[in-house]
Amino acid sequence: MNGKTDIAKGRAEEAAGALADNDKLRGKGKTDQAVGQTKETARKAVDKVAKRMRRLIGRGSCLILTEDVNQKQALQPPETERKKKC
Repeated sequence: MNGKTDIAKGRAEEAAGALADNDKLRGKGKTDQAVGQTKETARKAVDKVAKRMRRLIGRGSCLILTEDVNQKQALQPPETERKKKC
């Protein structure tokens, strides 16, 4: 589920728990809402970083990203290429 779905599900569970006077269900609802908020925050952060990276790469920056997914780091081009491109 995505974050908004978890939040909505949590609200429904919390309301059902309040109606039934069930503290366990109410607590599960609050937990689901917290999980949903966390997912939404993470999604927004990823979107923000992706947007900035697209903007940076779109400007013809000297930043080159490695293609190896496991090696999540940025590399600078060799000194000779850096002088030509920047």
